[in-house]
Amino acid sequence: MAEANVNANIPVILACENEYIAVPMGVLVKESTVFRSMFSENWSAVTANDKQDCTEKENDNPEHENDDETKDKSPPIVPQVVQIQGFKSKGVQLTWFWIQGYEILLSKCEDFDTLSDMLAFVDFYDIQRPVEAIAKQIEAVEINDANLIAALASVDKMEKIESFKEIACKLETRIKNFTESSFNTPNKVSVFVTTNADNMHLVLRLLLKCDNFTIKNCRRCGNKTQSNGYCCYCGHYCVHYCRFTS
Repeated sequence: MAEANVNANIPVILACENEYIAVPMGVLVKESTVFRSMFSENWSAVTANDKQDCTEKENDNPEHENDDETKDKSPPIVPQVVQIQGFKSKGVQLTWFWIQGYEILLSKCEDFDTLSDMLAFVDFYDIQRPVEAIAKQIEAVEINDANLIAALASVDKMEKIESFKEIACKLETRIKNFTESSFNTPNKVSVFVTTNADNMHLVLRLLLKCDNFTIKNCRRCGNKTQSNGYCCYCGHYCVHYCRFTS
């Protein structure tokens, strides 16, 4: 780790999507065990090679032994480039901005997709410090018609990570409460389902979670529907609005 400490201020370029994020190597090493391991091995190898090259050059050029200027000349600093894949650049940027003290930027983020992506990123690279702040920001974002599906998609993403299941559960409860209070007529439910037809798996999941809705018999053929809302006989999709039809 001595080599990593010596080179703490050397910038590391995180290449994510079409963005390039410069972070001092010392910050990466301090915050992430994954980056710590990565750069510990990398810089140990580089330093060893550099020392060997310098020794060979000195042996080959004895006339430079007394050249103080040559001895004091440092090699050029070349930034390391790390490819970040599977995460959106905005989430990666906000994570490092927060770590470097720009906390207000996180407090202004109200995009569930970005916030959940930040959690996935810090989990993958084992960065613990921002987790609590990100979780609090997720709780602070108000759920509305415009971000309802994005919030549910974030739940789907977070619950796949063991350490974030509790955060996902709290968010899903808020989503459920909002849905039950907001979509209180058949027409509103119909508009919601139609508008979000491209995300039917999320819509179905939400409706099955809500107490307003229940699945009974198929309206087309009369047979009992499956738990996913589809009739196993004719394939028709049925959602019954028990509050309004009972």
